[in-house]
Amino acid sequence: MAEKKDKIVTILLAQSELDAIDGWRYENRIPSRGEALRQLIRLGFTAHQLQQKKTEAKG
Repeated sequence: MAEKKDKIVTILLAQSELDAIDGWRYENRIPSRGEALRQLIRLGFTAHQLQQKKTEAKG
C-alpha cells in the first residue's frame, strides 16, 4: 500500500528551476508536477546514498 501523501511543503523556485523540472516531467511522462518533484527528491537521496557508500569504501 502506498504511503499517504497528506503533507504540504511550499518552496520558492527560480523560473529556470521550474522550467527544468517541467521539462524533466514531460520527458519522463510524469502525470503531475508534484509527482515529478517527489521522484526527483527520491533520485537525489539515492544518488547521495550511493556517493556516501563510495566514499566510505575508499575510507
